[in-house]
Amino acid sequence: MAGAAKRTIFVRAKDGLSQRGRSKSDDLAAKQDTFACRTCHAIANCVCTKINTDFTRSVVDWATMMPDEWPALLSFTQGEPSTVEWPERCAPLTIKFTVNSAATHVLGGREIVVNPGSYLIINEGTPHVSRIDSMTSFGFGSVFLNREICSQVAASLRQTQERLLDGVQSVQPPRFVERLYPDDQVILPLVRRACISLYNQDDAQLDELLFLIAENLFSVLEQLRAEVSELRFAKESTKAEIYLRLSIARDFMLSNLGNKMRLTEIAEVAGFSPHHFLRVFRDVFGETPHQYLINARLERARSLLLSSKKSIIDISGELGFESASSFSLLYKRRFGASPALDRKGVEHSGESLPLSGYNMNRDLTINGDGNDGHGGSYSPS
Repeated sequence: MAGAAKRTIFVRAKDGLSQRGRSKSDDLAAKQDTFACRTCHAIANCVCTKINTDFTRSVVDWATMMPDEWPALLSFTQGEPSTVEWPERCAPLTIKFTVNSAATHVLGGREIVVNPGSYLIINEGTPHVSRIDSMTSFGFGSVFLNREICSQVAASLRQTQERLLDGVQSVQPPRFVERLYPDDQVILPLVRRACISLYNQDDAQLDELLFLIAENLFSVLEQLRAEVSELRFAKESTKAEIYLRLSIARDFMLSNLGNKMRLTEIAEVAGFSPHHFLRVFRDVFGETPHQYLINARLERARSLLLSSKKSIIDISGELGFESASSFSLLYKRRFGASPALDRKGVEHSGESLPLSGYNMNRDLTINGDGNDGHGGSYSPS
């Protein structure tokens, strides 16, 4: 079936695994406190699918997999501190996301850190290495959009209904700027729903969601092109190059929020002289690099404040603020309440947070019986 979803399922082996389909490997995984796949019960890495049975493997060599061999969605959860690394590999068009921890991806000589509330797009064929080194439980994953899905969506968006009816349904998919993208309340919510469909083994809805993710991703690309076209430079090639370099600079800042950074260092990463970088950055984004960095730190601080139990002092230190008092002052100036009052207000109201500040671990971590640990099973929303 065209566009059928290949799936990878990773869940934490727990004592609460369902007796249905339980095997010796389940029991062994629970005893060893490792991982077990819900579908094939493999303890080590597995890639399995009920749609393409020839794709089933007990151990995967990620570095040698071809783009058309990759699954559609990989989700990984771990209940304890751990370090997970993947070797250099090339995959299809990929969306990298994370739940409640940071994931580091190295591509083109750049280290890009993905935090909750953002996602990274990596083009097909780009070599990259991934790593998570977390002191707490974590959840993260990847959405892989193969060439068939991308070309079909690109054709449906670009071509007339007449040509589509004539059977012309495949065009060359576009290339993306490989950078961090902020949560737009569209892509990441769709990814969350895809993860739920994956765990519920709802193949029909997962297939639909993959096309919806690709369709909305192309909308993001069109918005990006519009942003580039509005830059006040004469040549289109100059606009594209400046936007790319500024994106590299922003990714560098977002990936090093806890470190002290000087203007010279950031400009060097982007290939600008310090003053040229300051002027162009301010003209394009309407704020200086320093202002952008402070605001990004405050946004990340609020996400941590409202979705974790870290102390205010720990959060301010983690994000490079000079002191808890200066952090509180800047925080109140931006959000209208002190960190303590902001956290207390959310706890008191019981409001759910937007995805950028929401701990998705409850949505992505399940018991082996498919329940959410609160007496009910997941259903896509």
